Amino acid sequence: MDKNKFSGLLDGYATFREVIYPRQKKLFKELVEKGQRPEILMISCCDSRVNSSQIFNSKPGDLFMLRNVANLVPPYQHDGGYHGTSAAIEYAVTELKVKLIIVMGHSYCGGIKAAYENQDAFAELDEETGRGFTRQWMNMIKDISANVHQCSHEMTEREQLRKLEQDNVLLSLKNLRSFKFVQEAIDQDNLELVGSWFDLDRGVVWIANEETKKFHVLKGEKD
Repeated sequence: MDKNKFSGLLDGYATFREVIYPRQKKLFKELVEKGQRPEILMISCCDSRVNSSQIFNSKPGDLFMLRNVANLVPPYQHDGGYHGTSAAIEYAVTELKVKLIIVMGHSYCGGIKAAYENQDAFAELDEETGRGFTRQWMNMIKDISANVHQCSHEMTEREQLRKLEQDNVLLSLKNLRSFKFVQEAIDQDNLELVGSWFDLDRGVVWIANEETKKFHVLKGEKD
């Protein structure tokens, strides 16, 4: 590792070793001896600006984290492919027995914006270049993106993007229920699903109402 290039990362590690770890040494020991027992699976975006642990001030062991491009949950597919997101969900629900799954979208999502502006924004699947994974992944929101374009002419572009970011969360909640083990856990009152959206401008979390398809700010803050 080039120490000059990654000096900030190394400084952060030094702070962890000298300050943070000593304060949480007992907690880490308990997590090693007893294993992890998180009650929450947090599905969020890879975006470097959105840190769920920081937003909810959680400590090690609190959140089972799943991050991917645009915080998407694919529909259930039982084929021979490699399904990293589906595997993480299965492990969280069937092995860790989490009680809550939160899907958290956010404002200014790069993947959402690119898909909104041009459905063909990403490179096609091509063996020669080895690219195309992002396009294939973002195809999941093709229909809801087209719907926003067609039905939201009265909105500004930023408002349309916000709607798509939030509709994307609702789609992921719907897709979660396509997994048999998820729906069974819900039916047995062992699992709850929550959709959320993080406003980077204000640092505020919004919560989804799946019946109305609307989002409201958490803890009664003003819209």
